[in-house]
Amino acid sequence: EVQYKASSLFLDEGATKDQFISRSNLISHETAHMWFGDLVTMKWFNDVWMKEVFANFMADKVTEKLMGTSTFDLKFLQDHYPAAYGIDRTRGANPIRQQLDNLQEAGSMYGNIIYHKAPIMMRQLEQLMGEENFQNGIREYLNSYAYGNATWNDLISILNKFSSTDLLAWNRVWVNQPGRPVFQYKIIYNGNKIKQFRITQQAESGDDRVWPQAFKVKAFYSNTSKEVTVNMKGKSVDMDQFIGMEKPEFILFNSDGKGYGIFPFQQISLDSIIKRGNALERASAYINAYENVLSENSLTPLALLSLYSKGLMVEENEMNLRLLTGYISNLYWTFLSKNERDKYNPLLEAQLWEAMEKQVLPNHKKVLFTGYQNVYLSQAATANIHKIWKSKSAPSGVKLTEDDFTAMALSLALRTDTVNSVLQ
Repeated sequence: EVQYKASSLFLDEGATKDQFISRSNLISHETAHMWFGDLVTMKWFNDVWMKEVFANFMADKVTEKLMGTSTFDLKFLQDHYPAAYGIDRTRGANPIRQQLDNLQEAGSMYGNIIYHKAPIMMRQLEQLMGEENFQNGIREYLNSYAYGNATWNDLISILNKFSSTDLLAWNRVWVNQPGRPVFQYKIIYNGNKIKQFRITQQAESGDDRVWPQAFKVKAFYSNTSKEVTVNMKGKSVDMDQFIGMEKPEFILFNSDGKGYGIFPFQQISLDSIIKRGNALERASAYINAYENVLSENSLTPLALLSLYSKGLMVEENEMNLRLLTGYISNLYWTFLSKNERDKYNPLLEAQLWEAMEKQVLPNHKKVLFTGYQNVYLSQAATANIHKIWKSKSAPSGVKLTEDDFTAMALSLALRTDTVNSVLQ
């Protein structure tokens, strides 16, 4: 029996595209547990993540069929990578597979690593093996352990028979250890043409590890571009496909959004990708820029906030708008000083409101209005929000629910000049 929360299934008329996708994903996830969790169950609770990662993996497969590959790739990137990075960038990061000596501590197994890094790992594993080999291995696993118990090592042993890569070695770094790689590159030119293009990786922690994985690199020129798949099996790889080509205007690393780690970042590439990249490329650039700022590899938080704000003015994808407004709110409240917030606030409020008014689709407008609501500080903006809340009259084209007005009341109550009016 599966019990769902009514609000997750019965959406109101103002529901966003993201909410509809989440509903489909939720139903698919719970259905997948019939095979991964019920038909085959882990031997011990340290492998509880297996049923969750497979439920997510299969739910993602269903979602991909419903959404189309390009939209799914974008959703997968945004759903999993920021959340996984949020843990894996820290010194307290845990591996996907953990030791559990006492069942009383089973709750500690759950978290963003098993729900978000594990799906990334599974997708890389499928790429590494090939879809058909991966499916054949999973079928053998389910048939071999049906109505019984199995461990992750049992599964890897079966999958290893269907792969030319040593999955036992791959498993050590991806599953049994925490952390992520940092990628760097070096290009040597002969005149204006590429003589050598080398990409290297090292562990963010500084130790001697590599993460075998595949991702794409895209070189942009004035009227064309060239995208190449990087099969990163060791510490370095030479990109011979680019040898002899003209010097590009800029390069986007991880253009397909499937690579895991911190990739080289150039401010010019983010400026240009906002204007020239597709939705997936823009999202990958937004995420990588944020990770580079947190790693103190490039821009200041204020400079990145300014770039993101410019992106709002031209971004046309709802999921990317949600990603940007989330990053803007986090940078604004977490990394700016009070003086920086006070100084930047009028411009940010104006940009968010202008971006909202420029949008045509109601869901896009609502995402931007929520972003405005999350950062407003000025008396004029406070009066504007108070007027909308009190009159129950949303901005033109924006559909607001009772929950939205409740959130507005909370934000107003936190402002000392409006708290009495709200609480009366």
